[in-house]
Amino acid sequence: MSLHRRQVLGSAAAAVLATAGAAARSPDYGALAHAIDGRVVLPVDREYAEARQLFQPRYDAVAPGAVAYPAHAADVAVCLDFARRSAAAVVPRGGGHGYAGWSTCAGGLVVDTGAMAEVSVEGDGVRIGAGARLADVHATLAGRGRSVPTGLCPSVGIAGLTLGGGLGPASRAYGTTADQLSSARVVTPDGRIREVSADRDPELFWALRGGGGGNFGVVTEFRFRTHPVGDCAFAELHWPGGDSADVLRGWQRWLAGLPDPFWSQVEFTVEADSGSGSRSGAGSGSRSGAGSESGPGSGAGAGAEAGATAPPAVRVVCLDGRGELERQLTRLSDLVGGPPRDSWIAVRSHADTVRALSGCLELSPAQCRLPGALPGRDPQGRLGRHSYAARSDFWAGEGLPDAAIGAVLDALRRYGSGVPRAASGWCSSTESAAAR
Repeated sequence: MSLHRRQVLGSAAAAVLATAGAAARSPDYGALAHAIDGRVVLPVDREYAEARQLFQPRYDAVAPGAVAYPAHAADVAVCLDFARRSAAAVVPRGGGHGYAGWSTCAGGLVVDTGAMAEVSVEGDGVRIGAGARLADVHATLAGRGRSVPTGLCPSVGIAGLTLGGGLGPASRAYGTTADQLSSARVVTPDGRIREVSADRDPELFWALRGGGGGNFGVVTEFRFRTHPVGDCAFAELHWPGGDSADVLRGWQRWLAGLPDPFWSQVEFTVEADSGSGSRSGAGSGSRSGAGSESGPGSGAGAGAEAGATAPPAVRVVCLDGRGELERQLTRLSDLVGGPPRDSWIAVRSHADTVRALSGCLELSPAQCRLPGALPGRDPQGRLGRHSYAARSDFWAGEGLPDAAIGAVLDALRRYGSGVPRAASGWCSSTESAAAR
């Protein structure tokens, strides 16, 4: 049976109180504020408008009863004990990027881990607080010439990424984020602080490594193995929209022969009211996965007729430098059936490659955050908040057949006429290590 973390933590708290018969009065969140070393933000506080926000503005209408910022694991235990005694629904929050809004709840207690964000390199390993954002993780590890396979979005929290598995540009070479987890400190719904690893509480450790999506407690600290990094080569290639079917077909076949130190995506960015054209934009992805709007189609040629589809942008990262990248790009062009309309290559350090892909190359560490004064944010932050949705599929062998490629391209063409004015949408096919 699959349960969301909201259900597990919230129902555990409610079940204890049901037997005690103490659910009649509203939770006294003011009392909780006096019981922890961290802080609790209440609806009457000036910071509440910021504290209630997730990354996606679509959830701004959800009003939690309080947002707690524990200073350490013992504070988290106090929060969970409070939830049990007061019958308060409780949800943990890392970076707040979850698609479905699981990091908030109306009238309940949000336990935000943002104040527990230390990143400390220890030999070939790293200890990371659950509130750390990926920008902080990459910046700290870059100074030691090390990294952990993660995603790219700088304001994503390490906790949600790890507990859900965690795919990114280095996943084909080094696995998921969860694959590199060596131990964790977690507070379970009974209030116990547990140190878990392959040798200590191994079943819970397994569940925290992508097995349960964070359903089994509030993790306050992770320890990871790291890997060495060097210069990376990045390429972006553009073909005309009329070549979209050939690009998708050739790109899928190209993936099958790629060495492990590669990542790639194909992306279509569609402007409002443009069923036939657009610009290319930014996104992220990782092998054999596809994220797109899909629907019934009439074959591979249908979506590409008369340039009816937004021009595809192919992005490629090679962890082994420019020489291997150029060899593989030649093979890609051969499989597509012709060279791209235009392309460019940049060789940068691993740290600058990650910053460029995440949109932070020209920003300071303080600017590469959401603006604000609460933990996880910075007054100088320049990142924006966005609402989005996504879906994924996996395939094997030769990839999508021609009919499926046609369906994807037909859906892109329809999507261009459905995007609201002054907006754009993007769809990307991305390669994912999970299928290897």
